Amino acid sequence: MKTALLLILFVGTATLLNAQLYSGKIGKFSIYLQVDPPGENGEVYGRYFYNSACVDIPFEGTKAGAKMTLYAGSFFKEKEQKERFNLVLKGSNLSGTWTNNGKSLKVALKAINENAIAHPFKKNPLVKENTYFTGYEHARSSLASFVALDSFTNLKNGIQLQWYKEKHWSSVLFRVTKGLPQATITWVNNYMENEQLGEFCGRGSCGFGEELEYSTDLTEYFVNADFLSTNILTGYYCGGAHPDFGSQKTILDLKNLRELNTEDILQFNGVVDRKSDEDYNEAWFDYREDTYGPMITELLKATYPEKFTTEGNEEECVYDDPSVWSLSDVMITEDGLFFGAYFYRAARMCDDPEWSVLPYSQLSEYLNPVYKKALLSIEKP
Repeated sequence: MKTALLLILFVGTATLLNAQLYSGKIGKFSIYLQVDPPGENGEVYGRYFYNSACVDIPFEGTKAGAKMTLYAGSFFKEKEQKERFNLVLKGSNLSGTWTNNGKSLKVALKAINENAIAHPFKKNPLVKENTYFTGYEHARSSLASFVALDSFTNLKNGIQLQWYKEKHWSSVLFRVTKGLPQATITWVNNYMENEQLGEFCGRGSCGFGEELEYSTDLTEYFVNADFLSTNILTGYYCGGAHPDFGSQKTILDLKNLRELNTEDILQFNGVVDRKSDEDYNEAWFDYREDTYGPMITELLKATYPEKFTTEGNEEECVYDDPSVWSLSDVMITEDGLFFGAYFYRAARMCDDPEWSVLPYSQLSEYLNPVYKKALLSIEKP
């Protein structure tokens, strides 16, 4: 699974630091709270969310003996840190008070293990195997709820899609309802649920505040008997200097029920498998930089020469630089393979130009023989 683009620092460090998860209430409001072990000087950091919203509120403070004083709000703007917790740790319990703008409520929390939290989505094998949904994210993801909308899309090939919305926000993604073998429908829908659950957690980990934003948009999709392919655009501002956005492209092999990457589809000379037991696949990065990027640039430039001059596009995007194509992925469309471009943040508007599509017949000699026939059959006569 390719989960949401944004994972804030807490998500990456919680397991490493053995952060403690708590469940309980502020007044009558149910919450989950995670606190990292204190630093050398007693400083502590963490986050919590109300079960009704599932959106993070970060906190920082100090621990002295059994007492904890925490200030919650934004790490980026101290003036927003209006909430205060005065807590005492006794055994596995945290208790005390929460105050904000003169209002005070009792706090009662108990340390828990994620196994104590019922998770309705863990019956989905892809969710169960996904290591992202552990600890604090196990708690958050257990609260997601996908509502089937009375909204259907009937494709020309007889495949029907139904759209699902997550109740806490505007995330919408489809499931397949008919037109494919039942085993394929089950696997695809498990995959889409897994993806939408990741988006839900990504939005929640972005944090809270009037200026913070997180949105996803399925900009394009393709489904036939052989492949399912999507492009999801995520826009976010979770604090810091600037907002940002990026896209995530997915290709599913519906005959063998597996996720594909670009190298499974398109194979230039010396292609290197992206999968690796190493954290950093140097051979793959070298292939992308030395072969893939230059080849994509050459092929697109031959087809769209007018786009490879700054005068040929309104944003003055420099598409003649192979590096902007080297780390991008492809999407399957009716018209051919769609190639994404990836620019530095200030030029992000240049990402994924609508025109960067190459027909399958034009790429025929580079298509993986395993998928070549199925891909060429997509192309319109």
